[in-house]
Amino acid sequence: MSSYPSYPPNLTAEQLSYLITSFTDYSLSHGLIVRPAPTFIPTNPSNSLATPAPVTLWPSPFPRTHFEEARSLQPFCNLLYARVAADQSWLGDLSTSLSLVDDFISKLWAIHTRLKSENGYHHKYSLGLFRSDYMVHTSDSEFAPLGIRQVEFNTIASSFGALASKVSDLHRYLWRSGAYPPTADYINDLSLPRNEALERLAEGLAKAHEVYIQDVSPDAKYTLETAASVGPNSSYGIMFVIQDGERNAFDQRWLEYHLTQKYGIRVFRVTFEEIRKYTHHVRPNYELLFVPPHAFDGRKQQVYEISVVYYRAGYGPGDYPGQEEWNTRYFLEESRAIKCPTILTQLAGSKKVQQVLAEKKNLEKFMGNERGEEGIVERIFETFAAIYPMDESEAGLKARKLAFEEPHRSRRAIKDERKLQ
Repeated sequence: MSSYPSYPPNLTAEQLSYLITSFTDYSLSHGLIVRPAPTFIPTNPSNSLATPAPVTLWPSPFPRTHFEEARSLQPFCNLLYARVAADQSWLGDLSTSLSLVDDFISKLWAIHTRLKSENGYHHKYSLGLFRSDYMVHTSDSEFAPLGIRQVEFNTIASSFGALASKVSDLHRYLWRSGAYPPTADYINDLSLPRNEALERLAEGLAKAHEVYIQDVSPDAKYTLETAASVGPNSSYGIMFVIQDGERNAFDQRWLEYHLTQKYGIRVFRVTFEEIRKYTHHVRPNYELLFVPPHAFDGRKQQVYEISVVYYRAGYGPGDYPGQEEWNTRYFLEESRAIKCPTILTQLAGSKKVQQVLAEKKNLEKFMGNERGEEGIVERIFETFAAIYPMDESEAGLKARKLAFEEPHRSRRAIKDERKLQ
């Protein structure tokens, strides 16, 4: 695939040692890190250890035209899944059928139906922070053009956006500092595009925060510009729902730091257990109030109204060991706070939805019918890999046949309906 004679280039022992040292020191110095594996916990009682995140030592070659195509398609992919989440009838048919064989999907859908039948939803808006994963596609023929194939589309707890921005900076530093050898002259500023995921993700959360405050308190004349100038003295905040013992905490922390430093927004990192202890609703509008246990000076307890609930947990069965966790998820969904994502948006990201959208007639239902979307169906469809169900349908029977036939067998992967942990 690569047009380079040797990539990555061969290095001497001295060159490799210098490159690894530069890589490690930069990662540790710039927060490109994760917490160590659980085996280190007995030797890390203060939770103060960190290790460089597992990233590539070299930037990966990727065709520029396909990179730009993936970038240009992202707004349309975002719109596609937003429309899927908004079509409760279509999504409900899929979710109901999945509920027969998937208890996790069944319980998510049950929260939605219960909310609709009891008090209804209290939020007016929702937020999606999505991640679309691609791989370069090659054909058996060496003369066939390259392409890209969408591996999956994540609608909940899409991680590594912040750290990916740091990886881009890391590779640029290694080039500028001379850690890469002179023979790697194809690595330069033009071949190392800047990654703005951290800024854009934080901007999305900040905008949702602004929209919420303007909706609940229009007389306050709140804007992000004025808030940033006076600092985080507002009684509103954003809640990150996290897992206990989160190893990828720094990817989340960078978003928090950006929100606080650039926009003057307080961020609270809480687990499901802490939500049960320190939050409550205020009726009739179901505002979500959080009483942080650390914000108490002996006389007065600070209370914050949560504008946005940002899920970095809750995406798999492991986050719901018992009914208490499911009750907590219902409690959050019932609140007025903007959810990122909603239950429906999470369901829209299931692998079954991706498989059904890979049938062009279903893709055409949601895309290509508005001004500015001319030709977009073909462009999106071209990125879809062949995805098959494992049921008794014609497509499912074809999948079983492919699974047992060479050379197809070694080229297929089985994917869970849910976001994998």
